[in-house]
Amino acid sequence: MRRAGSRQCNIVDKEHVKEIIAKAVSQQQEEDKDLEKRQHNIIIYRVPEKRSDIFAERKEHDTEFVKDLTDSVFSYKLEDSEIDRMYRLGRWSGDERLTGHSWCHSKMWS
Repeated sequence: MRRAGSRQCNIVDKEHVKEIIAKAVSQQQEEDKDLEKRQHNIIIYRVPEKRSDIFAERKEHDTEFVKDLTDSVFSYKLEDSEIDRMYRLGRWSGDERLTGHSWCHSKMWS
């Protein structure tokens, strides 16, 4: 009798182990995907910000700054099409942003 119970316990243990392994593999895959997405990101600190109420003007200014930066530092002509997303980090406080960082996602960084 003991043997049968012990087999049942082993089967349950195996199923539990399979669940744990599946969960760990899934978690690792999610972390790998997140890392892959972030490997193309760059944060540029202290980017001067154009004082304008018009979002398009501020965005164009930031884009030109990043393109000039990549050209002068890396000797690489970054095209608009190579920038997937770019935005400012931080929030406005009165007339200025608390942080002057720009976030850019581009395949150029890999």
